Amino acid sequence: MALARRVEEELLILQPEQLTIPLPKTKENIIILPRKHEIAVPLFNMSLLRYVCTLAAILMISGFVISARASYLYSVSQGMETIQKEMTVLRNQNDILKIHIAEASSLEKIENRAITLGFAKPSQTQIYEMPVIRQVLN
Repeated sequence: MALARRVEEELLILQPEQLTIPLPKTKENIIILPRKHEIAVPLFNMSLLRYVCTLAAILMISGFVISARASYLYSVSQGMETIQKEMTVLRNQNDILKIHIAEASSLEKIENRAITLGFAKPSQTQIYEMPVIRQVLN
């Protein structure tokens, strides 16, 4: 305890040569104001922010336009594929119909069909030649 009391007494009694108060530097207390013709520079550059926001907006809009165009092209290509499939089906059906028409229009089938309907072959005496009158068109 005696040691603690001695330290307290030494701290309370200070000699003027031992007193050290840190003095401020001469520049610490000076406030520098901007000159009238100088503009104070903000901490954040607004033109850079405007540029970045504009660039982001342009990128977003162009991305939207590109995705909309891509979806449109995809739907058009799907429509074209379905139309091409329908065209191949119709071409196949058309070929089948041409084959049926060729089979149905053969002379033998027409002759057999006429006989079943009650028609008969004409005899030579039943054939008459008729004169054809050609009209001259002016």
